[in-house]
Amino acid sequence: MRFRHALIALAAALAAGCSTTVAGTAVPVDRDPLAGSTFFGDQRTVDWCSLVSLDPIKKYGVPERPSNEGFDNCYVYVTTDAEHGFGLSVGAPDDVYPEDGTFDVRKLPSGLQVTTVLDEDDFCRKLLRLSDGVRVQVMAAALVGDPATDICDPVDAVLAGLAERVTSGQVARHHRVPTATLRTADACAATPEETATGVPGLARVEAASVPLAHLCVWEDTGRTQGPLLIVSLDLEFGLGDDPELRREQVDGQEVFLVEDAEEGFCTAIAVVRPVPGAADEAEVVEAFLDPGAAGSASTCADAARVALATRKALLG
Repeated sequence: MRFRHALIALAAALAAGCSTTVAGTAVPVDRDPLAGSTFFGDQRTVDWCSLVSLDPIKKYGVPERPSNEGFDNCYVYVTTDAEHGFGLSVGAPDDVYPEDGTFDVRKLPSGLQVTTVLDEDDFCRKLLRLSDGVRVQVMAAALVGDPATDICDPVDAVLAGLAERVTSGQVARHHRVPTATLRTADACAATPEETATGVPGLARVEAASVPLAHLCVWEDTGRTQGPLLIVSLDLEFGLGDDPELRREQVDGQEVFLVEDAEEGFCTAIAVVRPVPGAADEAEVVEAFLDPGAAGSASTCADAARVALATRKALLG
């Protein structure tokens, strides 16, 4: 999750791993089959890789085995030839306003809607909007060499497959989860409100969850260019070996920091618990803080305090 806010999550895909899923059942006749609430059911435990079919992707190259990327995405790397390759991600939207940059909206015959948010030479981001407003995000990015094809073509192929699954009455599969897991926690309820309001500029906060995503967006209700705080619950692999992370002690507790000095952003990561049976993998809290137009000299310290307070609340 830590890189999704900067739209470079695709470059940090994890190695493929095993997952246990629960098969979906038929859609009840009294429910709208095109609604996200019907198709996904429990939005916290969706197995995103179960929704990815490799067949439509093979037209554009040789796909590797899909791997779950944290709680909210499935990642596939596709080799097009010896000099080209792209990453494909299918999952939850990564912010509360995913359609802010929309420049194209297409309504499918079924009534579902495809929104193009970003269409560039080497990056494509689109959303499939279901009848109740729940959105699925599909992104592709050229990672090796220039794209050998229109980078939005494989995105469209995946979206078409997803739309067909929804309209055919299928439902999503789900992970079987242990009792103690952040996957079933509420990201908005996890952060104490007094901790959020303690961030400079967030005196009058409003928290907003994102359907399908394990994240909560905190904003000041009275400022248009004020701070933005995004608290995420996720899985991370190899934190101690990541050269982009800075390990620090804050109030006697360890946090990992990712700082963008040029933009002024900072993400703080606090480990909640290791994943049993998974080497070097842990459930974490991530607090991303954009201090807004006014800037701040304490952005990383503030983000760290939010991450640690949320961790404490989750552990009880």
